[in-house]
Amino acid sequence: KHIADLGQYAALFKDPEEPSKGRFYNCPAGWTCELENSEMLKSYGLEKSYTNFRPGTGPALDAAVLSSYKRGEPILFYYWSPTPLMGQVDLVKLEEKPGVDKSVSIKVGLSRTFHEQAPELVAVLEKANLPIDLLNQNLGRMTKERIESPKLAKIFLKEHPEVWQAWVSADAAKKINAAL
Repeated sequence: KHIADLGQYAALFKDPEEPSKGRFYNCPAGWTCELENSEMLKSYGLEKSYTNFRPGTGPALDAAVLSSYKRGEPILFYYWSPTPLMGQVDLVKLEEKPGVDKSVSIKVGLSRTFHEQAPELVAVLEKANLPIDLLNQNLGRMTKERIESPKLAKIFLKEHPEVWQAWVSADAAKKINAAL
């Protein structure tokens, strides 16, 4: 359940190149998350029991995760969200030490012209918020089923009115539903 528990499970994630250690799939070398994860391994004392494996690219990391997942083999890795991969697989997120918060706030940027000429859309954007799991699921569906963005948007509006209706007026929700 916790990152701190991983020391006792290194054998479960056996590194094929260094069998006395487990393998931790980090981000590709040079990425900010790679540096942060390397520090995290040290701070938890896990560098002694895990190989800090850095795949060459993001797609190489995806391939390792999906391959292990499809074979039902354990894999320990870091990944970010929102992404299609996170919506395609059922994963267990390990907890950090108490007091560690790595949440990120996403901001919407608008040009002054847009802001001045479309206040009704600005009001929607100020309210718009997608639960991360739902966003990941839709990104995964988009990738798996090869659905283009406009089509997925219509599917989302049909399947999740409980989410988007909170962003618009009741009158606008009626119009959108009628158009669907």
